[in-house]
Amino acid sequence: MEIERFRDEDAEEVSALIVHTLRTVNIRDYSGEYIEDLILRMQPDDIRQRASWTHLYVARDGERIAGCGAVGPWWDREEESGLFTVFVLPECQGQGIGRAILGTLEKDGFFLRAKRIEVPASITAEGFYRKLGYVPKPGAEGPDEEGLIRLEKRRPEGSGTAVEIRKCREEDVPRTGAFYDAVVSWLDGHVNYPRWARGIYPSERSVRTASKAGEQYICESGGRIVGAFVLNADPQGRYEKAAWSRDLPEGSYLVLHALAAAPEERRKGVASEILRFCAEKAKEQGFRALRADVVPGNVPARRLFEKNGFSCAGDADLERGIEGIPAFTLYERNW
Repeated sequence: MEIERFRDEDAEEVSALIVHTLRTVNIRDYSGEYIEDLILRMQPDDIRQRASWTHLYVARDGERIAGCGAVGPWWDREEESGLFTVFVLPECQGQGIGRAILGTLEKDGFFLRAKRIEVPASITAEGFYRKLGYVPKPGAEGPDEEGLIRLEKRRPEGSGTAVEIRKCREEDVPRTGAFYDAVVSWLDGHVNYPRWARGIYPSERSVRTASKAGEQYICESGGRIVGAFVLNADPQGRYEKAAWSRDLPEGSYLVLHALAAAPEERRKGVASEILRFCAEKAKEQGFRALRADVVPGNVPARRLFEKNGFSCAGDADLERGIEGIPAFTLYERNW
């Protein structure tokens, strides 16, 4: 299953998903008249309009959309956001799709910027949200005049950097390449721990290749790229030579490559947020571990992995043929 941003051409299918769910599941808690009135406001053009002011996501299960959910501003309040339009196909409920969608929404910039997040929840979905830490607004017990239960979640100060992580699209390639170039230039002026070469790797060319394969990701804050990485199942070398705690065949784990965070975002949690994203993505897709490798002398990267729950699997010659780097230090996180 892949969770990604809504595209205009998804509107018909998302509308049909919502209509089917309302008539099949929500009808147990509401009158037929209520449901049909709500359906009139869930047509394809309504979905497109909602996507114009929120970040709307869809969960793709093969060729079909199995669920959707949106996060966006709560009125015009900078420190408050809301969750909207969270639905999962009836036949797909109970499989963790709703939780995965909520996990994505809770990593979105609209969520992370807010001190308070409100959910106008249906009676049907109240239990689902309560299990995920949402509680009734003060004085808002029970359904309101719209038949909704007003739930909220409050976030403590300094609980995260407002970032959005998504796949790099074709139009993002030039600025992602420029981001990597800027990072390498900064490293060259300080300490180039990963031994990267500006314009060679990582570069616009490597970004374009990974983006075409659907493996390049970017991390944005306020429309600005503050992080980038590649996530795939290709170790790009002899990973079987490492002393892993679990003997997993290639293809049963994901590998993180080319992880970079903007120098000005150091110590703001961007890299840690990327690691959390990758681990959850690997779990969602049924992989058994997340692995990575670093140049042995890359002390900042080693500290990053270790503080985020990764275990060191020692050093190994991955036979990559990179001059001056005979071995790499391997890291793993299993579940």
